[in-house]
Amino acid sequence: MFCLSMILIVGFSCSKEIILSQYVDSPGNTTYYIDSESGNNESSGTSESQSWKNFDKVNATTFQPGDKILLKRGGIWNGQLYPSGSGSQEAPIEIGAYGTGSAPLINANGVDSVAVHLKNQSHWIIRDLEITNKAEIRSNTYRWGILIENRNRALVSNIQILNNVIHDVTGSFHFYGTKSPHMNGGIAAVVFGSGATDKFDQIRIEGNLVYNAGRTGIVVWDQYWNGAGQASTQVVIRQNTVRDIDSDGILVYGCDGAILEHNLADKCGSYVESAENAFNGSCAIWATRGANCVVQFNEAANTKKLPGNADGQGFDVDIDGINHIVQYNYSHDNEGGFILILSAAGDPSSLVGTSGAVVRYNISQNDKSSLISFAGGIAPNTQIYNNTFYIKNGLDTKIIDYSWEMDMTKPFSFQNNIVYNLGSGGYRIPGPNGTFSNNLYYGNHPTSEPLEANKLTADPQFVNPGSGGNGRTTLDGYKLGENSPALGMGIYLPNHGGQDFYGNTISELAKPTIGAFFVYKGDAELIKQDFVDHLNDASKLYSVSANTTFDNSNPQLFEGDPVRLTRTDGTKATLVYKKDQIKAYEIKAYLFDADVTKIKVYGSSNGTSWTPISSNYGTLVETSNGWKTSLISSAANLPVNINYIKIELEDPNSWGTQIGKVTLKFDDDNQPSIQAINDDLNDASKLFDLSSNMTLDNSNPQFFDQDNSRAARSDNSKGTLVYKGVQLQSLEMKVYLFDADITKIKVYRSTNGSSWTAVQTSFSDPVATGAGWTSSTITSAADLPNGTNYLKIELEDPVGWGTQIGKIIITHE
Repeated sequence: MFCLSMILIVGFSCSKEIILSQYVDSPGNTTYYIDSESGNNESSGTSESQSWKNFDKVNATTFQPGDKILLKRGGIWNGQLYPSGSGSQEAPIEIGAYGTGSAPLINANGVDSVAVHLKNQSHWIIRDLEITNKAEIRSNTYRWGILIENRNRALVSNIQILNNVIHDVTGSFHFYGTKSPHMNGGIAAVVFGSGATDKFDQIRIEGNLVYNAGRTGIVVWDQYWNGAGQASTQVVIRQNTVRDIDSDGILVYGCDGAILEHNLADKCGSYVESAENAFNGSCAIWATRGANCVVQFNEAANTKKLPGNADGQGFDVDIDGINHIVQYNYSHDNEGGFILILSAAGDPSSLVGTSGAVVRYNISQNDKSSLISFAGGIAPNTQIYNNTFYIKNGLDTKIIDYSWEMDMTKPFSFQNNIVYNLGSGGYRIPGPNGTFSNNLYYGNHPTSEPLEANKLTADPQFVNPGSGGNGRTTLDGYKLGENSPALGMGIYLPNHGGQDFYGNTISELAKPTIGAFFVYKGDAELIKQDFVDHLNDASKLYSVSANTTFDNSNPQLFEGDPVRLTRTDGTKATLVYKKDQIKAYEIKAYLFDADVTKIKVYGSSNGTSWTPISSNYGTLVETSNGWKTSLISSAANLPVNINYIKIELEDPNSWGTQIGKVTLKFDDDNQPSIQAINDDLNDASKLFDLSSNMTLDNSNPQFFDQDNSRAARSDNSKGTLVYKGVQLQSLEMKVYLFDADITKIKVYRSTNGSSWTAVQTSFSDPVATGAGWTSSTITSAADLPNGTNYLKIELEDPVGWGTQIGKIIITHE
């Protein structure tokens, strides 16, 4: 369907044809220079003074690892660049620029289908070029600025496309057999082959500007992806700008784990075509037909929804998208709305349908049509949480809508979101199985607004709502005031991503804030958690039989678990837990030539009369040296008033059954809250001791996430804070730094307050808070050992005022 170097295929034009016998091999590790003004194709090409003039010699050379093809800045070349050969992982081949002035310009003039083309070649870098491929009229011809092609090659890998400017590429909106118009445009990596094992690995497209191009700005496309090992991998599309694009801005198809981040897509969907076989649907940034793709830190703006385009959203999780995540993005002024979630399970266009989409910590401002659009049924287990949606007065944007009704029974959730609705639009809730809870709805309240548990309707007290401009850095107006009703009112959701839109660490202990901004709220209620016993000792057990012991040998055989409970002989052993209203359990077991079903579970309301409980025994997975692990769980929710759980071990091979962890779960109403020292350091009342040079600083809260009081030092000598409790379990600490070393904050533990042992800690990435200050969260890297009754925090960076502690949470028994 198109010309690739030497082969002319009906449907595409190609102006160059090279005879194989004319190809010359480069020796490798050689730099070639091309000068459109002063070069000479009779020269060697290996120095600036001996440069080639045009691409005839380049296209007739097979390049080797370490070669460079450098085009002189300010030069213009008309035609197509398609060098041969492959580099290596250690020594890729590079196409780039030399000299001063404007970037080298390659103009395919709409005659050649591709301006810069690599076919079945690996280990290349294409950088610092200007490329155009404009035709006088639109036609059926697919065109590209840069095309990386895999045609029946199995694997093409390690391609980097960096810092190029591609513009005025006249693409096609038409289908050709199994070929889709989505795959032509500015920059593309396309698997054209018919083999399901053909794919890409290590594709990096970064720092490019693509404008006035079509059909698509940037695309990675792998037609056959659904079998094991078939999807393209390690695809990264980062820090690109696509603007005034005919249709889709940035798109991946058939990828596993692709990352699309820090991109700007502006004014996509700017053209539609009325021809019968043209496809006009478009979104700014999206992923389809693949798994585990992450779309984050992007801005999608001003996407058009012209007549004939049913989409027009900023973001899209499309057909057969499995476990994709859309997070930390800024969406504004998109005519089709914020996001499309398209399943189509059961339709001939779909193999498996979309499922497991996660949409979190995004900010949408003044998107139109509908913010969240479900289509082709409901993608099961879609989670939409901790987003902030703002709709200005005069818009009729629907908050939730749906179309193309298929299976409308699948579950989805909408939780911890802020909807600031000054417009007139309402809600069309898809199906009966959506879970709505802990959202804040402010402004206009249409009758279709969801009724839900823990609903809030008060003003969220944004700093400056509606003030977002162009760029993610313009959104401080959606931070919350210190008295916002959204603080600490969210529902805890596991696997929450670890940070909010602004980069603040999400506490594992304090209840979450509603919306895309997390902030601690003084002594807010802490998260209710499962009861977990790592069985490092017997301290959490209600009772245990005498023939049990704790084995700390060979943790490498047990997935690193340092201590497990086992038996000293082959007789039956029991361990018992006592907690109110236990609803479910999980038991992590390790076995060596032992029967997992010999681990029995019983329940009781009084600890005397026991009833057998049916368990699910998870698949045995080998760990090492013949040991296997299984996760045992309750087969259904336990009956009411189960306050005791007894676990029996009865396989005759005593040491061959070991229990690594027991987890008990509860109904929300009965789930125990964490016991904790929750100190916002407004005063010293919760401290056991502190050094004389420690003081409380309440100046300039605007530099500290509006924190009105932090612990700091009055001089440059070491400062300490000490906390005392019973069986301290974990630490979480919010810190602020100004040109200070976070590793100079040390933590120590003690049983008696006199002998101290260092505690290993983890640090979150720093987040700028203002005037040179940054914030980070320090946490204990693991549960504190049994018997930890004191924690000491030492500050020892030589700049005393440059380290401040804003919040400390220490959990305990």
